[in-house]
Amino acid sequence: MKNILESETLNADVSVSQIRSVQRKREGREKAARQRKRRRLRKLIGQVLAAALFSIVSVMMIACVVTGAMYLSGGLR
Repeated sequence: MKNILESETLNADVSVSQIRSVQRKREGREKAARQRKRRRLRKLIGQVLAAALFSIVSVMMIACVVTGAMYLSGGLR
């Protein structure tokens, strides 16, 4: 978090409560940005896992079908 007093010059009429209000708003925006980033990452990981699972199941089903066809045709006796 960036300190307001280090980054900006202040007018003499600015009160402590106004400074705290600005800091709270800034912290809220940063927290919301982190949450959005985390949600996007979680969604991406879920999509990758779903694609991997789909691929594994597809390959296993193809292997079972080919093995069954070979068995039924007499190739595995």
